[in-house]
Amino acid sequence: MIGYGKRWFYGFVLLLVSTAGVLIALQGWKSRVPVFDLVFHMEDARQFVLSATVPKKGILTSLASYTPPGTTWLLVPSVYLVDDPRLYESIGTATLYLGTLVGIFILTRGWFGDRCAYLAVSLWAFSELGLFFARSLWPRAHPFFYVWMVYWTAKWVEQRHARYLAAALLTWAVGMYVFMEIAPAFFIIPALWLCYRPPIEARRLLVAGIVAAVVWFPYLRFEAGRDFADVKSQILQKRVLPANYETSWCDPLLLPAGWRRDVTPLEAGTVKISGNGDPAGSGVIRHMNALLGRADLALTQLLITNFNTSAGPGAGIVLLLLTLASLKLFTIEAVRQPRAAARHSQASQAKWLEWLGLSAILTAALLNEFTIARYVSSDGNLEPSTIFRVRTLQLLLLTAGTFAVTLRNQIPRWLSRITSPAGEAPQSDNRRVKATLLLTALLVPWLILLAITEPNRPERFWWLWPLQAIALASAVTYWPLRFKWPTSVVWVGSLAILFMVCRGPFASKIAAWSRDGWAGRDADEVAVVDYTADLIRSERKNEAAIGYDVYMDGFMAAFNVADRRYKVGAEIDLLFKYRQGIMNTETCAEGVSPIDEYRIVQIDRRSGKATDGMERIDARFDNRFRLMRQVGSYQVYKRG
Repeated sequence: MIGYGKRWFYGFVLLLVSTAGVLIALQGWKSRVPVFDLVFHMEDARQFVLSATVPKKGILTSLASYTPPGTTWLLVPSVYLVDDPRLYESIGTATLYLGTLVGIFILTRGWFGDRCAYLAVSLWAFSELGLFFARSLWPRAHPFFYVWMVYWTAKWVEQRHARYLAAALLTWAVGMYVFMEIAPAFFIIPALWLCYRPPIEARRLLVAGIVAAVVWFPYLRFEAGRDFADVKSQILQKRVLPANYETSWCDPLLLPAGWRRDVTPLEAGTVKISGNGDPAGSGVIRHMNALLGRADLALTQLLITNFNTSAGPGAGIVLLLLTLASLKLFTIEAVRQPRAAARHSQASQAKWLEWLGLSAILTAALLNEFTIARYVSSDGNLEPSTIFRVRTLQLLLLTAGTFAVTLRNQIPRWLSRITSPAGEAPQSDNRRVKATLLLTALLVPWLILLAITEPNRPERFWWLWPLQAIALASAVTYWPLRFKWPTSVVWVGSLAILFMVCRGPFASKIAAWSRDGWAGRDADEVAVVDYTADLIRSERKNEAAIGYDVYMDGFMAAFNVADRRYKVGAEIDLLFKYRQGIMNTETCAEGVSPIDEYRIVQIDRRSGKATDGMERIDARFDNRFRLMRQVGSYQVYKRG
């Protein structure tokens, strides 16, 4: 049991860390514009506040299918209490941020002690990803729900009471209602049940299912009217966007070629073995392409995604290696045997290592570029990138095989020493259970995501960062103390990891704070909205047809065929509506039309939002438009 004094101290530390994180994350909030993907959630939240209209759907995914409206509910408190659209996310983000920190602390302290808990909390709180979740509700799987799902699942295994399983499943169901990216988290439950057989009670599961059904009812009712087309699309990963989506535009001739590429991306992450299109051996080639492409994708784009996002490419590799080393030690801890059986198992382990080593060497000899070129490639030739990958794989297999055969007798003894450090008395299964819990909670969804995630989507892994932070923190706190290393090693390692993870966000935020103040300066989009609104009000009007010739992603106009709310400049419309009380009567998907009274033109890509990879349509001007003023990177035109 924890004394009241210590509980108050823990609470004070967590409140202090969360307050600091929120202040840092919200620095420069004036310079931000509502994210396009949140515009329609904000609109629905306003409708609920004004007329109690329960949201029944969310936004369109990249497959053009509707998500559940969970994010809308997270926006409701801020929409109700705050007037500025730029702060509509603030209350929801702060609440989930604090809740995630509390969950990380409770989990880590129960597993690995206070030192590891403080470091894990700090790593997540002040990392790039942690600060992102402290300021944004951009529709993604939120780590809050996974951290607390893991907590309830761990309690189910340790306390062996079915009510904790019901709590874990309900937490997962609510997290799915926010964004279904968290679906792989479910598989930690059957994995742990197979290991420990904790109890399951149908009565408690029924209660959790009823509560989850109540939460999901508006979306399921909406989907029933669409024959569950959106659910099928997301499960089967099938795009439902029509090929001729531009037919819903006011002027389909304005479609840029680049937008069609953005909306229907080509297959990526594959490695070509033969380039002449010969159908001979195409089945083998296709499977070889898929295997090499997935391996290349997992290694180069997805495996270290969270670490690179938080610490940069160089430091990210170091953090990944530390995390994998810690997970290796936990694996040994989870499968360790009692001392009585240890000696008997060492001989068996040596035989397995010898067999595995020889198999690896033989595989490396057979899997050479000449064999692949002769029996797999249809034209007997390999591309240079394929040859490089084959040779790299051969080198890894030869190295691992030689290492296993040469040290087959020493490795089991080393593993035995690691699992039972000198001077340590035999322990109960408590450490083994905790190691298994961490390994299952991190590795099961991580491996599933590595197997199924499409290329260039590292954000699908962001919700796993808290568990990765716990594993990383244990590498420099829990394990050094287990091996009786000096406390100075723990301090040096903790400070080094904190520096690698937090230096980037702190440096940039402090520089911006000192330059522009905590709130920052208004974005160009806000300034141009304020100026244009003054022009419209000078005509004693509260609505006008406003066109936008701006850089935008293709989906913003393409998805109009599925949902009429999607149009170029929807986030600027939101600022006009809720910041200035001006309604834009322009509804064309492409953002412009011949009836525009005002035209806002983006002349410089260096605006408040990123424009890399974006394009804009070739809007047609007539000679009746005249330039009123340039506001930052935008020009405002008015029709005479």
